[in-house]
Amino acid sequence: IGQRAIYTLPAHLRSRLTGLFIAVFFAGGAAGSAFASPAFAAGGWPWVTWAGFALPILALLAFAGEFGRRR
Repeated sequence: IGQRAIYTLPAHLRSRLTGLFIAVFFAGGAAGSAFASPAFAAGGWPWVTWAGFALPILALLAFAGEFGRRR
């Protein structure tokens, strides 16, 4: 979901969902920093790159598993 979808909703929902949207993006940035710092300390930029590659793959696998259960 993106900001465009949020702005098509009624006004009383927009402010709440916009706040949630921003909070989730902030949490994602904080989690990325939490993973990147130890990865850089352990193996430099190659490990940061692999960590950045692995996290979306894990999210995709979690999504695919959940999607498979719903069918």
